[in-house]
Amino acid sequence: MRNALDADLDLSALFTPSAIGTVAVRNRFAMAPLSRYAARRGIPAPELGAFYRRRAAGGAGLIISEGISIGDGPAGSGVAGIRDPGAVAAWKRIVDAVHAERVPIFAQLMREETGGSRPVESERTVAGYVEAARQARVAGFDGVEIHAAHGLLPATSGFGAELVAAVRAELGPTVPITYRFSQWRLDRYDDRLAETPAELEALLRPLAEAGVAAFHPSTRRFDEPGFPETGGPRGQLSLAGWTKTVTGRPAIIVGSIGLAKRGDEAEAADTLGPLLRRFERGEFDIAAVGRAVLANPDFVDLLRNGRVDDLVPYDEHRHKATLR
Repeated sequence: MRNALDADLDLSALFTPSAIGTVAVRNRFAMAPLSRYAARRGIPAPELGAFYRRRAAGGAGLIISEGISIGDGPAGSGVAGIRDPGAVAAWKRIVDAVHAERVPIFAQLMREETGGSRPVESERTVAGYVEAARQARVAGFDGVEIHAAHGLLPATSGFGAELVAAVRAELGPTVPITYRFSQWRLDRYDDRLAETPAELEALLRPLAEAGVAAFHPSTRRFDEPGFPETGGPRGQLSLAGWTKTVTGRPAIIVGSIGLAKRGDEAEAADTLGPLLRRFERGEFDIAAVGRAVLANPDFVDLLRNGRVDDLVPYDEHRHKATLR
């Protein structure tokens, strides 16, 4: 791979310690949630323990699990649940494998039906998240992430705040809750959850007040401005930057970090300069890396050691379904 990294680019700031609530994170990198669809009858496959441990051993400061169904995990779907005792026991083995590398792991909890597929039964959905959060703690997870992005939950602060408050009451004051949201829905990339920063603040502030420790705004490309129409320097803020600004909470930035840009020959390293600049401007606290970590379990250590030339490009045919 061509070394596209500026020789003068000092990435050491991305290797300073961080934290989400009470959970210490050794650097500024997390493994993004990556669905493996490797569950059998809702029970996560044993291979997932080694899969996640390799990424922890490879330098990631935090692991965020793939989406875990707040139900049982439908048979045949490959999606893991966490209600069944067998699923809890399997997740505990996975958590223990990650903890062996002294790295925290959060459980990303989700309901599988999208918000538009059928009406959400509010009380039932909240109860499902509360039970799943309880079981996540039994399995040893260090925190939980509520997956509200891509249309998985209604885009209303009232429902979201109710859900967060219920999960917070179950977990107590010290277990961190992160909240993943997005402007867009699956296959509807032009959708906008909030048209202005003021609308974003109105949606997110109640969630912060209800107990969210950090937000995880899901974007397809981390380096795109959240509200370019704002104009001036603020118009260049990423969605993560705006999220920090309007909530005062830490933000996890995500979206094609470490991937070659589409439509040209630019290499993965070309994303590191923009990532560092946004960090230095205070736009995010942790960077979640997805597909690049599938291709390179030691992605973080390669960056730390200046071995950008050793990065393997992500290849959908080779890496999409990997459990290695």
